[in-house]
Amino acid sequence: MPRPLLIFDFDGVLVDTVDFFARETMQKLSELGYDFIKSREDLLDLFRENIAVAFIEHGVTPAHMCAIWEHIQEASKKEKIELCAGVGDMLTALTPACDMAIVSSNSSHMIRGVLSRLGLVDNFKSISGGEDDFEKIERIKACMNAIGSKPESTFYIGDTVGDVDEAHRAGVMAVAAGWGWHPIESLKDAGPDRLLVKPQDLVDYIAKFPRGGVH
Repeated sequence: MPRPLLIFDFDGVLVDTVDFFARETMQKLSELGYDFIKSREDLLDLFRENIAVAFIEHGVTPAHMCAIWEHIQEASKKEKIELCAGVGDMLTALTPACDMAIVSSNSSHMIRGVLSRLGLVDNFKSISGGEDDFEKIERIKACMNAIGSKPESTFYIGDTVGDVDEAHRAGVMAVAAGWGWHPIESLKDAGPDRLLVKPQDLVDYIAKFPRGGVH
């Protein structure tokens, strides 16, 4: 049986950061003179595609993109960011049986800082943040190649419509996490290979992973 590679998005899938991320992003955008986001819902709607690409389409410069991520990274040091409900037990169950990695639009420095505080950074073989490349497609492929996983045994677990799209474009299984930022109905419409309601569902799904790949 091939050993599954589970590549996770970070915000909304592993950690509960929606309020924190929305608050700090909107604050920094306002400081930089942008006014295209009026509410948390406006921000979440941009995650129907890659968030960095969406920002650039709204005129955010690369320098300001870096300033936003740096602001979020610094703010995260003062925020008590916790795992999403059920994720701790999920990771405990999956770690012995799977290779795990993270590909996120967030900063790898922030991700490592949060996971180090939670005692989980060593659970992941690779952590790729948005500073490596705005889009996730090539980073998903690079992660898979570095770990030696085949597309049929690689899963990208994300919580937004954009995540589902990028997983499909990367040629891996798109698993939608219904406990995250986008509502289940929106995720369902995006056409994931599997839609999960709670973290334990991922444990159950991987436990049934068939010899030779997913059918």
